[in-house]
Amino acid sequence: MHRKILNFILPLLLLQLLSACSGLKNTHSLNTSHIGEGVDSYEAAFQGRKVELPVRVAILPFENLTNNEKAGSIVRNGFYSQFSSKKYRDVELFEIDEILDDNGLYEDNNFNSLEVSKLGKLLNADGVVYGKITGYNKLHLGLYSQVYVELEVKLVQASTSKVLWQVKHRTAHHEGDLPLELIGIVSAMLRTTKHISNAELIRATDDLCRTIVTALPEPEMVQVYARRNHGAPSL
Repeated sequence: MHRKILNFILPLLLLQLLSACSGLKNTHSLNTSHIGEGVDSYEAAFQGRKVELPVRVAILPFENLTNNEKAGSIVRNGFYSQFSSKKYRDVELFEIDEILDDNGLYEDNNFNSLEVSKLGKLLNADGVVYGKITGYNKLHLGLYSQVYVELEVKLVQASTSKVLWQVKHRTAHHEGDLPLELIGIVSAMLRTTKHISNAELIRATDDLCRTIVTALPEPEMVQVYARRNHGAPSL
């Protein structure tokens, strides 16, 4: 009786093991769900499901083209927080900044003048994310207010300098109406004044980064790959 049970179970276990092994080989297959959805602009350098996506990714300091000095760190931290949920192995931001600073590359975004292959080796990463903040502002017109954040971001493969994907997206939060009574006017002005707070800008940033990251591709089985390989793949 026991022999019959074993004869039935062992083939199933063997089949399951073979399936798992075949899945491990495809460490860079692309998860295509939600790719490019919900963002203003999305471009990718690949087609189909199979693609060599980086495993260990470094998110560089974002270039800040706005008048808000804090936008760079706020948007970068927001993006990193969302990106860390993907199946990449991300390098801690403080590690990146320390390495860049030690090599005289942090100030004035001097890392932009360095070849991405050298950056990858310096940061022990096979993928590098560049970001450019093109909008981070709040507008208050009495009965109407708006906060908006706009970001361009791209992933570059360190070994080939090839842009694998790039995204541009803008998120805006609005508040305001046209009340007919004086009480309504006062109430509307209070709402719009509250709406342009820094906290609302941070919420808009979180929405922006969440939308972008949701639209990004990610490699399947990378977490398994990462456990078996403690360092980044050779460049």
